Amino acid sequence: MKTPKTEIQTTWKIQTKTFPQILASIPPKVKDIVIWDEDLHGFGLRIQRGKKGRRANYVIQYRTDTGRSRRMTIANEALPAQEARKLAARKLANAKTGDDPQGEKVAKRYKGSHVFKAVAESFIADKELPKPPSKPKPGKKYWRPSTAKQYRHILLTCCQPLHGFDIGDITRGEISLVLRRVEDKRGVRMAALTRNRLMTLFIWAMGEGLTETNPVIGARKVEYSGTRERILSDDELVRIWRACEPENFPHGGNFGRVIQMLILTGARRSEVTGMKRDEVKLEDGIWILPGERSKNHRKHTIPLSPPAHGILKELLERKRWNGKTWTSDRFVFSSFGTMNVQRTRDALYERSGTNDWWLHDIRKTVATGMGNLSIAPHVISCVLNHVSVFRMDVQGMTVNVQGPRTGITGKYNLSPYFRDMQQALDRWAEHVMSLVEVVTTR
Repeated sequence: MKTPKTEIQTTWKIQTKTFPQILASIPPKVKDIVIWDEDLHGFGLRIQRGKKGRRANYVIQYRTDTGRSRRMTIANEALPAQEARKLAARKLANAKTGDDPQGEKVAKRYKGSHVFKAVAESFIADKELPKPPSKPKPGKKYWRPSTAKQYRHILLTCCQPLHGFDIGDITRGEISLVLRRVEDKRGVRMAALTRNRLMTLFIWAMGEGLTETNPVIGARKVEYSGTRERILSDDELVRIWRACEPENFPHGGNFGRVIQMLILTGARRSEVTGMKRDEVKLEDGIWILPGERSKNHRKHTIPLSPPAHGILKELLERKRWNGKTWTSDRFVFSSFGTMNVQRTRDALYERSGTNDWWLHDIRKTVATGMGNLSIAPHVISCVLNHVSVFRMDVQGMTVNVQGPRTGITGKYNLSPYFRDMQQALDRWAEHVMSLVEVVTTR
């Protein structure tokens, strides 16, 4: 025979004097229950039991203009019942006029979780991967490590004054102040880059529903042109080459060898400094740059001219003592695949008697020098591993050159132009070495 269920009285006149009676009327097995007030509709006392004991809170329940039912905690049992009743009466009256106190509370809490720093970290985490997946999601693009490093530096260091703001409350004024601060401390180029990265962040945040506006639009403009026309002259090229002799720099003169390889190949700085031993095939006279290390993610086979071959052969024959045996490093120019070249570049300025040039200007110098040697533009494009249109100086004129692998042509013409590249790099190396030898024999 089943034991009849005990009826629980769910409506009481909630007062301080009836509080003990209400608690005593609830069986111990009931873990969560709301006792409603007999007089004030929508006012109740929620009683919960758990591992940490019993707790009681005053609540109200109402409907919004859209008909949605909401329940809201207004105070705990420490507040006298009479005061809790007055508070509940005010909030219920406001709810009847269209207010939504619980909705406002939720929105405020939800909004407060969207502070700029948290959003920036989520944005970076969404785009950054320690290692790109073997099968990326269709349409999903991930940053290269250098790109992620740049975004992290700009958003989490340069934009530190914005970290405490809710992203939806940031105004054009705050953006402009940050840009002015970056320009004063780090220069116009960094300010322009900061504005660009902030624009990307806010576009992503709008797509994720974290903000309704993009305050970067209409914010302070940063006038900066990223186009550099700096090309090294033959005299500067010779002085730089001669200043890069191994005895002029520490660690076996590896920095100087990096600069000379940049001059001979036209490759990017990070591609040379991160060169691995297994990428170099001396017997075949080539350097194979894998797609994960190239800017356009395309595998690039670079023919080695005799001077470049000689430099790499010398470096690959080196071994170091690890305490037990003589061994070879994994990387050609450094122990970990990275090299701080900016600090050493200042020493190169002094030794070569040159200034006002960047390492990337060497790449433009190589392209321009090849053009002056009447090497075909599409071959120069292949040497530089360019796919899209790029600018090049040819006999004093700046022209736009379309890469051979762009547009409809690139879909049909898949030739790597290896022989043409080999001849071009050999001719360029002969030109450079002839300049160096002429100066040396004077």
